[in-house]
Amino acid sequence: MRCMSCQGQWNISADSGVTGSAPPEVPQHPPGAIDLADARVVQVTEGDQFDVLIATERISAGSEGGGAKTTRTVTVSRTVRREVGIDLSKAKVRAGEYGLMVIGAGDIKRQIREELTHKFSVSTQGEFTVEDSVGIEVKPRSAVELIIDWKLRYQRGTASALTADGITIEIPYELPLRLTFDHHTKDLPATG
Repeated sequence: MRCMSCQGQWNISADSGVTGSAPPEVPQHPPGAIDLADARVVQVTEGDQFDVLIATERISAGSEGGGAKTTRTVTVSRTVRREVGIDLSKAKVRAGEYGLMVIGAGDIKRQIREELTHKFSVSTQGEFTVEDSVGIEVKPRSAVELIIDWKLRYQRGTASALTADGITIEIPYELPLRLTFDHHTKDLPATG
């Protein structure tokens, strides 16, 4: 018989039961795994901030009459979900090298979210909504295209967690801070 956890092997006979040595004690988790079930967050450090382009919108505006330029006002709005990224696949041990496999990580993710909420005074869940008006100048008998680039600004950093075994694990996070947009116009070809 082969143990699926430890890969130990022993013989079983019909008349006497187990032969050879007794089966080894089955470990509570796979060898090399680091159990974060009883870990606690001890520090949250900030890294850099970066923007991620999440969408581009294009809105056309035109002017029919002659004479003077006209100004068109366009209202732009967007709502996106706010979710903190906690990447356990990139977690590493602070001192030493391990083949790092993390188990029992549900509570540590909750702790990291709470620390980020406290440190940055922002929610780690919910939504961002931005609504604004943009003025566009349009020349007589012409059209322009308003191009809106929506971006999420993130804070990158590391949360340090101390396990019950005294091992410090560095867990990277990405916290969305705010939704922003940039805009510019482009002249469209004249029609008729």
